[in-house]
Amino acid sequence: MEGGIADFIKTLESLIQNVITIESQLPFIDVPTPNFKISSLTDKEIREMELIKRPIRLKRHYNDEEISCIVAPILLDGIVYGYITSWGYRSENLQLDLSILEQASIFFIT
Repeated sequence: MEGGIADFIKTLESLIQNVITIESQLPFIDVPTPNFKISSLTDKEIREMELIKRPIRLKRHYNDEEISCIVAPILLDGIVYGYITSWGYRSENLQLDLSILEQASIFFIT
């Protein structure tokens, strides 16, 4: 990816105005490690994303605090290979944030 994953994250953060993390299940994709603790997604949450193939709203732990977030699956041929998470969201921008993350998750894998 031209510009690197760190630049991709910074661009998303400026668009959405929230902290963004990317988690990859592909060992050859080196994603920046966040400087805070995050909870792993459960198998149930992963299955839900594989089923609906769209970003979902979840509660995840960020530095031991439960935070509302939006998680977008990074899909290829219907299989989840990673996630883009926007930590926290404002209700007034929810639809826009969902749309940006959905497009970002598609762009990331191409």
